Amino acid sequence: MALLDKIASLGVGEIAKGIGSLAVNLRTAITGDLPLDKKFELEKIPVQLDMMGQQTEVAVKELQASVIIAEAKGQSWLQRN
Repeated sequence: MALLDKIASLGVGEIAKGIGSLAVNLRTAITGDLPLDKKFELEKIPVQLDMMGQQTEVAVKELQASVIIAEAKGQSWLQRN
């Protein structure tokens, strides 16, 4: 009921504005036409994901190196070999 109360309390102009923005969003979703700023943001995502992947790979290599160093410094001959 809260939704109906809110709709009833809105003026006709606000309802029309909401319907207009909904129509624009639907057209954008159907046709795939995005504003340039949104397109630019979407084009940055693969670059950011690639950078994050490279950073993760570097971190994994550093951890692997630290494990190997720790094993080489171990007290047991089995651990060192």
